[in-house]
Amino acid sequence: MKKYSFSKAAGQGSSYLVLILASIVFMIPFIAMLFNAFKPESEILGYPPTFFPSEITLDNFKAIIENDSMHLFSSLFNSIFIATVRTAITVYLSALWGYALSKLKFRGSKAIFYMVLSAMMIPTAVILLPLYQEMVWFKLNGKLLSQIIVINGTTSYAVFIMKQFIDTIPNDIIEAGRIDGCSEFRVFHNIILPLIKNAISTVAIIVFLYIWNDFLWPYMMIDDPNKYTITVAMQFLNGRNFIRYGQLMAATGISILPIVIIYIIFQKRFTQGISMSGAKE
Repeated sequence: MKKYSFSKAAGQGSSYLVLILASIVFMIPFIAMLFNAFKPESEILGYPPTFFPSEITLDNFKAIIENDSMHLFSSLFNSIFIATVRTAITVYLSALWGYALSKLKFRGSKAIFYMVLSAMMIPTAVILLPLYQEMVWFKLNGKLLSQIIVINGTTSYAVFIMKQFIDTIPNDIIEAGRIDGCSEFRVFHNIILPLIKNAISTVAIIVFLYIWNDFLWPYMMIDDPNKYTITVAMQFLNGRNFIRYGQLMAATGISILPIVIIYIIFQKRFTQGISMSGAKE
């Protein structure tokens, strides 16, 4: 018994050690980025390279704040606004779709679900040109609204996760609501939504992260510097023959802060949502 306990503890210890080492390896680029943000440009480009800054400076942060071409604060606001509104719309609509495909058994529901699965396999770059032509036809090019109403592969993925969660909800609960006189919308809002909070958090984080990091679509649609997102604005730190590495690291560090904060707040629900997304009763 003691031998078994020792071998089991040794196995768990080895697993934890491997996970810790893997975490350190994955964190090294992130830590190096933060350190480089506080280094002067000469030290970043110097040889031999150094990991820790020999002197800490805030010049890189000052430079990107004063950069008139980048519009740091307006681009941050635009990214937060677009990502928040579009995430809220995507989460709500995907939950509606998931509920309809899971609990409202209508003719063609399986075919629609297979179409949703197929849409997940289509690269976003393939549909960019048709989406662009559609926005031009509706005269939405150059407007922030074009960044909010667009539908892509993340919507299909969100519908898939929502349906998987709603599949685990017993039909008896829904039938009880209908017997009490609840309409389908009331069943959805009063019964389904409170039961899929983990799914909502999971989908919200994934969709928000995708929208926040998106570069190509806002780059194609927006031509006003005051409407740039943070990913598009950061391109002005790259010249034709040079790259401002220190300022780029500082801007990147600032741009990931909202993602880190959101993940810390919803970490528990996100982890539970990922682990339960494929579960069924």
